[in-house]
Amino acid sequence: DVGAIARLYRVKGRLDAKALPLIIGDVGQLAEVAAAVPPQAEKLMAAFWPGPLTLLLEPHEALPAELRGESPRIGVRWPAARLCQQLACGLGHAITATSANCSGAPAALTAAAVADQLGVSVDLILDGGRAESSEVSTVLDVVVEPPCIRRPGKIPAQVIEAALGGPVSMGPM
Repeated sequence: DVGAIARLYRVKGRLDAKALPLIIGDVGQLAEVAAAVPPQAEKLMAAFWPGPLTLLLEPHEALPAELRGESPRIGVRWPAARLCQQLACGLGHAITATSANCSGAPAALTAAAVADQLGVSVDLILDGGRAESSEVSTVLDVVVEPPCIRRPGKIPAQVIEAALGGPVSMGPM
């Protein structure tokens, strides 16, 4: 829904040049958002999903271009948070997964903090309890060779390299 995507950018005060990542409720939903899954992505999914790893993949042709901002890729994560999994599975498709705070503001770890930052700009706030961590997921581009960490996060480069059996590079988002 292109209108909902535009509203999300507006509510967060997020530049529309920045991509909006997606979360899936199970691996079966990946085919709806990614055009292909490279072999190195399969290894990483087996090692770290569900968990704090966002994979940058070639987007499925049916995805709205507005989700990607200026990026040629789409970020996809299968989170460990049960509520997120249930929401995506219950809706039957991937959902946008940007943090629930104003762009550039401190992480909102509770429903009350989300309400303080976003207030009446949002229609619904689901209270799943306090977030376990404000640490971001590691964002890894698996379309390039070697895979490239675009944003360091919870999973260190050395751990990813061990899972792949080879090097990763570091690069800009």
